[in-house]
Amino acid sequence: MIGDLRHRITLQQAVDTPDAAGGNARSWQDIATLWAEIEPLSGGEKVQAMAVTATQKYRLRLRYRADITTAQRFVRDGQVLNIHAVRDRDERQRWLECLCESETAG
Repeated sequence: MIGDLRHRITLQQAVDTPDAAGGNARSWQDIATLWAEIEPLSGGEKVQAMAVTATQKYRLRLRYRADITTAQRFVRDGQVLNIHAVRDRDERQRWLECLCESETAG
């Protein structure tokens, strides 16, 4: 298992800052750089706002951290991986499994 953690990823947290128009500007702040195993699961396309977007789903496995939530995201080599689910893989706080999805405008 340890040898499979060969992908370097960055965990990011959203930061909302009030703007002059009364709304918020969202930016992303790096929290940690981690090693993970990344397994592609499935891919597809979806149409949203009359544009085709390619989607790819992944399973990421990494050492357990209690602070990872679905409000965060991972970045790998510029590719954004939105976190959709987080679970303690064996419920022993050793490994964490995250189901993620990336989108690419087509």
